[in-house]
Amino acid sequence: IGSGIFSTPSVVSVHVPNPTAGTLTWLLCGLLVWAGAASFIELGTRVPLNGGIQEYLRAGWGDVAGFLFAWVWLGVVRPATMAVIALIFAEHVQWAMGMQDHWVLTKAVALGGVAVITAVNCLGVKSGAKAAGWFLVLKLGMIFSIAGAGVVVGIQEKGGYFFGEELSGTRLVKRAEVRAESIWQEVGEYVTGGLAALWVYGGWEAVSPDPFHLNPP
Repeated sequence: IGSGIFSTPSVVSVHVPNPTAGTLTWLLCGLLVWAGAASFIELGTRVPLNGGIQEYLRAGWGDVAGFLFAWVWLGVVRPATMAVIALIFAEHVQWAMGMQDHWVLTKAVALGGVAVITAVNCLGVKSGAKAAGWFLVLKLGMIFSIAGAGVVVGIQEKGGYFFGEELSGTRLVKRAEVRAESIWQEVGEYVTGGLAALWVYGGWEAVSPDPFHLNPP
């Protein structure tokens, strides 16, 4: 569904001194992800096989590396990713419906969401693709509405807060009151915010050309 974009911006904002630094963090992370995606496109043209990272590792370091990656990806990475996304979904549902914030209820809602998505995909490839399409439209609509609201607020306040000033006596972005004791602590704050932004940009590792287009049967 793309839950990262709805939960991570606040994390990034907490670890940067002002919105300008936050915007630069998003920009730099976007360029880093673009470089990774471009590299994967290049790998896809040189190793035109289905399997993505597994095939790239097999071509570079042999069957053992590809085999180990496949098991780690299927047994650890993907389940952990789906668990985090499901929990974020559950927390937002509870907040929207005014439910009590309890870990048992959160896990129950998360498991219910995973079960519904699994059932939809079990109905067939077409039903899964249609559900993904509708979720994409919904996600983009919400993202544009949030961005539009931010632009309106920025125009109304003449952009003063964008450079770290107070906005009508209230900080719209609440940063943790952490005093940097050293330059390394300050760097650590930026790195933490950058890692959160990279979570939102996740999925670039799935970029690959169509092997049938490159090598038609």
